Amino acid sequence: MFRRRERKRALERQIELTAMTLQGFVDAGVLMAAADGEITTEEYDQIADVISGFLDNRVSNRDIRAIINESVQMLEEQGGDARLDALAANLVTEELREVAFQVACAVLVADGEYGEDDEGEAYDEIADALEIDEDRAQELFDEVGAIYAD
Repeated sequence: MFRRRERKRALERQIELTAMTLQGFVDAGVLMAAADGEITTEEYDQIADVISGFLDNRVSNRDIRAIINESVQMLEEQGGDARLDALAANLVTEELREVAFQVACAVLVADGEYGEDDEGEAYDEIADALEIDEDRAQELFDEVGAIYAD
């Protein structure tokens, strides 16, 4: 718990809530949610709730949901590879990239069903796009799993 509070304080100092940063957080969640070909209501809710929580509700759930809708539309228009490229461009620090990866992990564990299939591939692609190595990705996944898994 202490580590989570420490991370949160560091984020508050570093995160300047820009449109690019918020878009990156949302895109990470949407990319994970869309990995199996559909975004469930649970995944949609998880994206909004996790981001809202990370940001101490400084951005309304309604605003986050509007950005999710925009992200889904951009994904449909531009494709997954373009949105993966946008992740690195939108999230300029390691810490921001790790938060985005945690959003993706929270979406992954939301339904309690995940494996090596499309979601496993998306996990790897998102980690690669965010320049998170395999060991750190596993640490972040484990942290999120302990909090958000059903």
